Amino acid sequence: MPRIIVMTAVALVLVMSVGTAQEGKKLNPLRIKFEKPRTVTIYPGDDSGVDAAGIPKSGRIFWYFPYTLTNAGDQSEKFFVTVRAKSDKKRKYSDLALAFVEKKVERLERRKLHSKVDSLASSRSFAAYQDYAAGASRECVAIFNPLDSEADTITIDIHGMVNDIVLENLGDGRFKVTERVLRIVFERPGDEFYTSLDQFKLKSKKWVTITSETPKKSG
Repeated sequence: MPRIIVMTAVALVLVMSVGTAQEGKKLNPLRIKFEKPRTVTIYPGDDSGVDAAGIPKSGRIFWYFPYTLTNAGDQSEKFFVTVRAKSDKKRKYSDLALAFVEKKVERLERRKLHSKVDSLASSRSFAAYQDYAAGASRECVAIFNPLDSEADTITIDIHGMVNDIVLENLGDGRFKVTERVLRIVFERPGDEFYTSLDQFKLKSKKWVTITSETPKKSG
């Protein structure tokens, strides 16, 4: 069965919110600094969403994950970094392109953040490789749908930081993809009805190897 192996190796140092972790001796020069997940409440935009005093009756709570990427190498590089998450209750989350949430997050954080909205605007494609000049940094944010209230842990996978991907041709236009991702786990002890992310604490961070299959092409 034909196999395509793409391997690149240069130095990578991961700078975490607590401590420093290094995996291997020769990896990509991409450095990440991440922060704790946070929530943002988006209130309805129509009159039916507020009471007589103008106070919103209810809101939709999204959660987001701020992080900064830096090209620590001595030459320009392209990276395609994506973020996915899941809870211990088997709920999965994909990074969303939601401009109205991004704007609210930027107001709360008081800084400009690069999200999937910006990637789509610049490339018009979800497979958006971002250019990083030597030493360049980009403050980013991943935005997710509301977190389930019963979640005790959140697992966040950051894809694309290490460019060693193995593609195995399965036929019918499908491939098996094996890659290494940075996995960050936060846990929240306490009351399941207390939905604030303030209670989440960093539990672990490590490199893992995952395998997935691309869907069969239609037609």
